[in-house]
Order: sequence, then structure tokens, then C-alpha cells
Amino acid sequence: MRLAVVGTGLMGASVALAAKRAGTVRVAGFDTDRDVVERAVARGAVDDPAATLEEALASADLAV
Repeated sequence: MRLAVVGTGLMGASVALAAKRAGTVRVAGFDTDRDVVERAVARGAVDDPAATLEEALASADLAV
């Protein structure tokens, strides 16, 4: 399963980490603040940082 997280701050990153623990294969993340996305990547919450919302959603099975 591929998850797209729109907004990768505290709540979005927490959802992403929980989804990864539950077996989600890949997480794409988008945030209007690029630094927030990079912190989510550094914490292991996001695998694929997206530059645009469209890019994050392109191959997602589920978006939150």
C-alpha cells in the first residue's frame, strides 16, 4: 500500500509512522513548508518527499 500524507507536521508524521508500523509499504509526503517535509524524511516518517500535491497523490492508494 502506498500512503500520501498531505501536511507532514506533528500530526501528519505521526499518522505516517503509525501506518508504517501497520505495514504500509511507502509513504509520500507533501507540505507547503519544505523544511517540515525534510524533517519528516529525517525522522523516517516519509519515504518520498513530493514537491507538489499532485506528485504526492499520483500513485497513492490512500491519502490523509
